[in-house]
Amino acid sequence: METLADPLARDRRGDEIAIVTADGRERSYRELITNAYRGGNALRHDGVRGGSEVGIAPVADLPSVLAFLGAGLLGARVRFDVPASCAAGARAIVVPTAEASSLDVSPATRIVAFGPPPEDPKITHWESDVWSENPAFPPTDLDPDDPLLVAGRTGQGDGNGNENGNESEDEERFITHGRAISAAATVVERYGLGPGSRVVLRRSLAHPGTVVAGLIAPLISSATAVLRPPGDEPGESDGDLSIGDGPEPETIDPEDVPV
Repeated sequence: METLADPLARDRRGDEIAIVTADGRERSYRELITNAYRGGNALRHDGVRGGSEVGIAPVADLPSVLAFLGAGLLGARVRFDVPASCAAGARAIVVPTAEASSLDVSPATRIVAFGPPPEDPKITHWESDVWSENPAFPPTDLDPDDPLLVAGRTGQGDGNGNENGNESEDEERFITHGRAISAAATVVERYGLGPGSRVVLRRSLAHPGTVVAGLIAPLISSATAVLRPPGDEPGESDGDLSIGDGPEPETIDPEDVPV
């Protein structure tokens, strides 16, 4: 596997459980991949194309996951940092409805809200668009070197955009499709993930290590991602591997994911 399109290929759709949402609902690989296609088609209608940026709220929730997968299939780069995406003039921002109306965005940025329908007609309602979208998706033309995630900046600035007082400005750091898949494969091998394994997300999607280990690693290994909201008090073990502290037999800190 080289890009996000590979684990989302049509022939990987099946009845195995791909994801468990925070409310305990299970979604099969057939449902996850089909709805990722729908999500990509919905974002395409909002003007997202290859090379676009999509800002997504970093909550471990199904709409955020589908928006990430759909944007990745389009060749867009995803930033799980809404304020930074607004400042960067992202093509689309995907957030909970309660946050949508307060965003300060450029006229070219489309706001997409998930949850209750927004009152503002200029804000796209994610659920309405996604569930009415075509479940087919045209062939993708992704390259392993295409950016998938915006992971912040390359250095520590001095407050004036300069690193350590030097003249050169910090630059955005991108994680490519190939890098994300390779790092996810390392996690899969290290922890022996496969069909039947359950990976529990106990951290925000803001850190790229959480996305790689908690979403992409289960996806490429046909395992199950279990979404838990940040701050959730863990009780009994809910899987085999925890992203962040938890009662699972194995745990991994997002900082330790090799991205």
